[in-house]
Amino acid sequence: MSFLWWLDSNRPAALVADQSVPSRGPRGGRIIFSLVSDRFAVLLDGGFVTKKLSEKLGHYPAVSDVELECQRILSHSALTGCSLLRFYFYDAPPFQKTAINPLDGFRLDLGRSQLAREAQSLQEGLEMLPNFAVRRGQTIFHGWKLGRAAISSIQRSPRAPVARDFVPDIKQKGLIFASVLTLRF
Repeated sequence: MSFLWWLDSNRPAALVADQSVPSRGPRGGRIIFSLVSDRFAVLLDGGFVTKKLSEKLGHYPAVSDVELECQRILSHSALTGCSLLRFYFYDAPPFQKTAINPLDGFRLDLGRSQLAREAQSLQEGLEMLPNFAVRRGQTIFHGWKLGRAAISSIQRSPRAPVARDFVPDIKQKGLIFASVLTLRF
């Protein structure tokens, strides 16, 4: 029997017992820890955790914010008498290259953005904490796409797209939770 913990945007973290190891919790919450026997590991989906903490805090989370959330998880009564194996923080590093807008040639250095600096700082800081392991995927640039605001604007009032309507299309690749969740400690 394994125990699964997930964050859900609609309610506080929850603990359930299940015979299987699903990839998502109820209503799409991301599973963040698996308990087998008396040892457990906390699996943090970096993109999801930073998004939820950013919404809660009103700013991009610092190392101390993620650490505080992990302490909150560790204080759950269901974990009494259990020992932590480690926290695993899964995320891709920020895209560090320059992207050139195909319409006007504007060069956007994504590695110099505030968000890229904060994400890099968070990953490096978490890596230095005891009982923390940071696992990085890859960040891939897939060109440019119409941004959400531009799509809404063009739908309301049809017009030809302009250079500022396009945003970089960046995706994460290479993070696989299923293999980690099936480990036995």
